[in-house]
Amino acid sequence: MNNNIGHISSETLSAGFRSFILFAVIFAVAILPASCKKERSEDRVIATINGEQALESEFKLFLKVYALKSGEGADGGVSKTELLNRFIQRKIVLVEAKKMNISATEAEVSAAFKDFDPGVSGNGFPEVLKGWGISQKDWKKYAADQFVFEKTLSGFAEGIKPGDDEIKAYYGSHRKEFSRSEQVHAFQIVSDNAEAAENIRKELESGADFEKMAQARSTAPDRENGGDLGFVSPDDLPPEMSQAVFRAETGKLSRVIKSDYGFHVFLIKEKRKKGAASLEDVKPLIEDRLRRAKAEKLLAARLKELGGSTSVKLNKAYLEEIK
Repeated sequence: MNNNIGHISSETLSAGFRSFILFAVIFAVAILPASCKKERSEDRVIATINGEQALESEFKLFLKVYALKSGEGADGGVSKTELLNRFIQRKIVLVEAKKMNISATEAEVSAAFKDFDPGVSGNGFPEVLKGWGISQKDWKKYAADQFVFEKTLSGFAEGIKPGDDEIKAYYGSHRKEFSRSEQVHAFQIVSDNAEAAENIRKELESGADFEKMAQARSTAPDRENGGDLGFVSPDDLPPEMSQAVFRAETGKLSRVIKSDYGFHVFLIKEKRKKGAASLEDVKPLIEDRLRRAKAEKLLAARLKELGGSTSVKLNKAYLEEIK
């Protein structure tokens, strides 16, 4: 490896990438030379943080989870550079958490996995995860890391309450991010054969309670929630499901739809048109983001007091690819 790697301060980074430096600590940032990167067929190292590698596969999972939880396709209107910033921020906190001996017990991991709601499926709708290319194993690992991330920040966020002016300013500058595609609030019952699904549909048409039927006869994990999938966008579901779900009228049942998981009957409870979410709709989210940002600064100050420093080395070739 080339030893002539120059260390640069955050001031020498491009304006678009400076925001990833979230600590008040002065980071020593270096660029990994292109000759050090792995071939595309391998899992490339896109950064190292205090010697710990951040892999391309981890960033790709981060992008998928972000898109899934935001309810938008791909990057949800946020640039990939900005999402890389957020990924690095999260990775830095996880690395520092390890240094501070902050971890999660098995019970906490199980609770985190249960509570880490993707926003579309209550209990982790397997069809949605598969559609996004996320395995249950990766989802659980991400949820566990997220628990440690939140645990690290929580102690610094107590008592922080963003002002209304801050919230309005954030909403105004991130309006594009809060736009959403068409959505429906859907419920489902899944059966392992077509005849059973058709019989279930007939019973529902005759007045049977959908949620009770889902709890008693659905084979999907969301049966515990009465088949509630939450609000889904067209991109959240496979094409054959999406077409049927979004064509169904509010309060009406879909036809029986076949998938790799069985035979589905959907009920549409509510529809949302494409457009920007109101300030009231996203106010809790904005408050949380602002509170977390301030908590991160307090954490940075604490790390500086402890004499901590973070060395971040970035793969320059990868940065150029995602611009």
